[in-house]
Amino acid sequence: ALDSPLSMLRLISHSADLNIYISIPDDRYGLPEEVLAIAVMQIFKSINQKTIPVKDLMYSNGKFSAPGAVFRMTESSLIGKLEVISRKYKILHIQETAGINQIYLNVNTNFDETIRDLLHNYYMKEAA
Repeated sequence: ALDSPLSMLRLISHSADLNIYISIPDDRYGLPEEVLAIAVMQIFKSINQKTIPVKDLMYSNGKFSAPGAVFRMTESSLIGKLEVISRKYKILHIQETAGINQIYLNVNTNFDETIRDLLHNYYMKEAA
């Protein structure tokens, strides 16, 4: 067994038939929404913008690492998890304009406080 964070997060797996390691985009049901939300919040904080096209969160635009690519997610899974984050935490929302999905950061979001709250929620859920 491969003892790496990528293996533990199930982002790569071993193909015994071919004796290689593979990474296939997947729905990533096991990826906690809080982890994705923290990654997105860090991006918003680093680029100092209130809007990000979903495609930039799926495929890198060169300004930051795209969480969809890092976590090897499908586009529908990324959008689905972002919608859950939007409903559950009210820190961002998705809006489609002219066929382009955009993520909007809610106006009064305090990055450090929000990230701390997301971490707290994640660890409380894990402890339960």
